[in-house]
Amino acid sequence: MRLSLVLPAFNEVAIAAGSVRAVDDVLAGLECEYEIIVVDDGSEDGTAEAVEAIGLPSVRVVRRPHRGKGAALSTGLSEATGKYIGFLDIDLEISADYLPEFVDALNGGYDVAIGSKVLDPVESRKRPLNKRLATAGYNWLVRRLLKTSFRDHQAGLKLFRREALSPVIGLVESPGWLWDTEVLIRCVGNNCRVKEIAVATRPVRAGHVSVVSSSLVVLRQLVRLRKSLNGLI
Repeated sequence: MRLSLVLPAFNEVAIAAGSVRAVDDVLAGLECEYEIIVVDDGSEDGTAEAVEAIGLPSVRVVRRPHRGKGAALSTGLSEATGKYIGFLDIDLEISADYLPEFVDALNGGYDVAIGSKVLDPVESRKRPLNKRLATAGYNWLVRRLLKTSFRDHQAGLKLFRREALSPVIGLVESPGWLWDTEVLIRCVGNNCRVKEIAVATRPVRAGHVSVVSSSLVVLRQLVRLRKSLNGLI
């Protein structure tokens, strides 16, 4: 079995090298062939160079103009060579230590394994209140607009069987962070079996998006996504 893991990165020079080494350590313990693909989404701070300087044979860097996380993921996942293909946010808010559990889910017959920050109520309550509210509000909207039953659509760790991802990857239109939700809905529409796995998170630096100011934008994007997925939901 060969595993490909994509790490999208935009101006992450401070953490990129450490995160890649941590992921490599975990994958090396799986006793399988693997590759780590760091997609540099137009960084201007030397992120790509920092990763390349590590010199790990399992790691390659793909450079592309800045278009957003979703576009970076589409690029990296399309170039992946593994039987199992996935991605992990490079800030490691979700630890790479969960990867063996995700591999086990696919080995057990699931087509897709996704992280969930809310399945474990004890761990969920440890997250900052603003993040909990943002997660709850977004997932409530998705479940009602897109008719899903998942508790968390946007957790930054997902793993796919190649045969589950290949038919849908070229159909995903969202270039930004909504990519996670769209690819998941398209997989479900293609009759994929999905395992939702509880994950804990660690504190990372605060984001730059205001939940209140972006709520209308998110709603418009979800309505547009619902229209584009006509027939799947």
